[in-house]
Amino acid sequence: MHVVVLSFLLSLFSVAAPASNAVPGTTSQATALNKDTLVVGSEQDYPPFATGMTDATAGGFTVDLWKAVAAEAQLDYTIRVLPFHQLLQEFKDGKIDVLLNLAQSEQRHRFADFTVPHVIVHGAIFVRRGNNTIHNEDDLSGKSLIVLRADLGHDYAVSKGWANNLVLVDTSVEGFKLLASGKHEAMLLAKLTGVQMLNGLGLDTIQPLNIQIGFSQKFTFAVAEGQAELLGQINEGLALTKSNGTYDALYEKWFGAYEERTISWLDVLLYLTPVVAIFLLLAGYFYYRHQVERELASTALAESQKLLSSIIDTAPIRIFWKDRHSNYLGCNTIFAKDAGAEYPNEVIGKDDFQMVWAAQAAQYREDDREVIESAQPKLFYEEKQTTPTGNVIWLRTSKVPLKNGSGETIGILGMYKDITEEKHAQEQLLILLREQKAMLENDLVGIARVQDRIITWANPAFERMLGYDLGELTGTSTRRNYVSDVSYNALGDAAYQTLKQGGIYRAQLEQLRKDGQIIWVDASGAMLDFETDQSLWIFIEITQQKLAEEQIKHFAFYDALTQLPNRRLLNDRLAQSMSASKRSGSYVALMYIDLDNFKPLNDMHGHTAGDLLLVEVATRLRSCVREMDTVSRLGGDEFVVMLSELDTNKTKSKDEASGIAEKIRSALSEPYTLKVSHEVGQYFTVEHICTASIGVVLFIDHEISQVDVLNRADEAMYQAKEAGRNQIRFYE
Repeated sequence: MHVVVLSFLLSLFSVAAPASNAVPGTTSQATALNKDTLVVGSEQDYPPFATGMTDATAGGFTVDLWKAVAAEAQLDYTIRVLPFHQLLQEFKDGKIDVLLNLAQSEQRHRFADFTVPHVIVHGAIFVRRGNNTIHNEDDLSGKSLIVLRADLGHDYAVSKGWANNLVLVDTSVEGFKLLASGKHEAMLLAKLTGVQMLNGLGLDTIQPLNIQIGFSQKFTFAVAEGQAELLGQINEGLALTKSNGTYDALYEKWFGAYEERTISWLDVLLYLTPVVAIFLLLAGYFYYRHQVERELASTALAESQKLLSSIIDTAPIRIFWKDRHSNYLGCNTIFAKDAGAEYPNEVIGKDDFQMVWAAQAAQYREDDREVIESAQPKLFYEEKQTTPTGNVIWLRTSKVPLKNGSGETIGILGMYKDITEEKHAQEQLLILLREQKAMLENDLVGIARVQDRIITWANPAFERMLGYDLGELTGTSTRRNYVSDVSYNALGDAAYQTLKQGGIYRAQLEQLRKDGQIIWVDASGAMLDFETDQSLWIFIEITQQKLAEEQIKHFAFYDALTQLPNRRLLNDRLAQSMSASKRSGSYVALMYIDLDNFKPLNDMHGHTAGDLLLVEVATRLRSCVREMDTVSRLGGDEFVVMLSELDTNKTKSKDEASGIAEKIRSALSEPYTLKVSHEVGQYFTVEHICTASIGVVLFIDHEISQVDVLNRADEAMYQAKEAGRNQIRFYE
């Protein structure tokens, strides 16, 4: 997991002076040292470095290491567990004396002094499986990127110019859940922490990308700048834990299971099957000689056998060998698992008719016979196999003759790879090709040949799609302006630039028909002749698909009854307003509105009447705010109004928000006349009075989180309820 342990530094640091610009004996230094008990900050749930969500449940590598260091340095302490950004702020405010897990950076050196790093971890990009749009770090530009608030990954993303696309979270768990929801595209986090957390959450839909990311974190214990003596005590304690073996024991406990093996030639086995076949042929030969001719088992040969057996058993492909009668002489562990056995020795002596794949045994035996009799290998052929669960999978198999020292064929050596997913992908591709062929044969695809941006030929489907007949699209009449407009509308400068560079242009475009109707087409183009500027274009109409996508998008972000933005869209717009506030310095107001007399209407006249009132409330709310503001329904009779880009002066902003809130309160308290359907074609009228309690919170920049904004507005709304309803209260 790319964890680098700086053990040699720990050993040396016991005789090195701590780096600090402070003078020993200053007030800041004495402050922490003169305390009876140090306050030590540990991050919430950042495994394996820090675990636990409360002070009492604090654990993890750095917590255990601190306890050992504090014991060696004879330091009294209490541990405080908080989200990282809160810990960092309390550390800056002097409320926390030691931070257990602070990565070094140039900016942080301005307010903190650091011990020698105890680990270095490398950052990683986490995405949902199947997301292949990010191939290197530069692809993160413009992507919606989740980062841990105040983390070094946050600082790095800002330094790369991605600040406007960042989604800030307080904990890694919150970030991964957001990423898994499909709402954002990637997350930056230490790879070790991310992988362990994904295992704990059971989120197998997220994975780290195997690409380089330009930030790493040198984790240290940190004290306030100038605390030279305290820093020296901690460094001495670190050195003692290294020298007495405590550090190594803790490292093995927390990181041993996550160490990555270095890449070796074994990792290439799967891709170099011919070479592997030859090598494993020799391995099988030595193994067979060891079994049959024990007199040759000298010490050197035994060591070689042990090595070769290890290679065979750890190879990432299934390996087996049989005698001339197709009885199994041996296999590796992964093959035994396929056969439903726990260990390879359970397979030895059996034939294929005794295996779970007995249905394919006759064919397997025929393949063995062919290789043995011809003494020629049979490579890379596809066949089926029955699994222990009864499923049938696809294999890509290779078999080579196994010979003794005299050159006689004594059996076969085989290996195979599971290619079931690959076969399924091929089947899906064939289905797609058949569908595309059917579309072409049914004349559903418009095809046109274009020269110098003028259509010179088109098929009937192209005519019908755009509403022109063949004479209007081709021949001398192509010079008519409206036809030229048709071709240029679809095939503009960007498309031709791509074609002239030898590329294939593909885009979804809006296209104007002759009758003035706008349709959507999936347009693909390629150059036929660069000298004459001839290109071929294929149009597939996707208007209904686009309408369906828009409908789905609307359902995802809007309330079905009132057509107002729902909670998801409100959260998006709230995040945008907070970012805009940070840039402009303007205040934002959020109002939480709850209807005071709604339930009696439902109880007396049914939900139909209630729905009609909610629709009328939505209409009145829209009429009270500006176009740039957001009116949303959270559910039931709860609404939220967000006023963006108020004044940069807090008093003026509050006055403006207060005026709009009063306008809303007055509008919603007007009587409602509801025409309720009774039977088909019959209605009855209901008169109802329904006021509203309104809670308002005023905020700027990112001074509080989105969750806190909503909670504070909700709290103010309840204060309005308690004050007698039909009231407005600001959160103070």
